[in-house]
Amino acid sequence: MRRVVLFAEDYGHEEFIRSLVTRLARESGIEIEFVSRSVRGGHATTIAEFKKFLDDLERDKEAPQDLLIVATDANCSRYAKRKKEVDGASSNYQGFILSAIPDPHIERWLLIDSSAFKAVLGKGCHAPDQKCDRDRYKDLLRQAMKNAGIIPPLGGLEYTEDLVNAMDLEHVEQADPSLGRFLKELRNKMKQWASE
Repeated sequence: MRRVVLFAEDYGHEEFIRSLVTRLARESGIEIEFVSRSVRGGHATTIAEFKKFLDDLERDKEAPQDLLIVATDANCSRYAKRKKEVDGASSNYQGFILSAIPDPHIERWLLIDSSAFKAVLGKGCHAPDQKCDRDRYKDLLRQAMKNAGIIPPLGGLEYTEDLVNAMDLEHVEQADPSLGRFLKELRNKMKQWASE
């Protein structure tokens, strides 16, 4: 069984990454166990807690794991800057850590596959463009849910697992560069584990 530690900026990231990793592991015939080290408080808190975890790992205060995933929005800083921050915190652990950095926000990843949205919720959605606006994608997700006749108590995030399982991963990999990068790295990790 592979042990995956997940550092996520919020509930949306945690649900999306957990659902995607679970799906790819299942499709690859790999058993996984998740350890959630998710934090609340945004990007800065996520990176700070991640650094503390790595310090504890170096001092043998943490149990070994097979993979560490850090999930945080790019926000208006863009993907490259966030990736550099994660890599800078973890330079001793390259190949062991994957970055999931939605650009600009996790809700965009949920809206990227209109067919999956329709399969799960009964009505498709418009794949959003890529603009930097703090609440834009949360609002677009809520509006897409409303258009499908659903008033979601958690803003639509409660449908994350179903949406991820319905997604055409080849399509979304091409449709969103930030999701494409994470999917490629995650698939490579699954292939590596399957061959060991």
